[in-house]
Amino acid sequence: GRYYNWCGCGESETPPLCDKKDCIKCVQYLAALNEEVFFCNCKQTKNPPWCDGSHAKILMDAIKNRKQ
Repeated sequence: GRYYNWCGCGESETPPLCDKKDCIKCVQYLAALNEEVFFCNCKQTKNPPWCDGSHAKILMDAIKNRKQ
């Protein structure tokens, strides 16, 4: 029954949670159960606030670009 605000702007001092009162990119999440969840920390997710693996594509692109 606790609310969390996921930061979508990347300017929070406490990522992946938002610590800004006026952030328009935060996504509120209600933890209905006491369970472990995975919030996105790279801000590239297509399904905020959830991690969807987008960071893996970013990493693979960086590796490919480094080899060239």
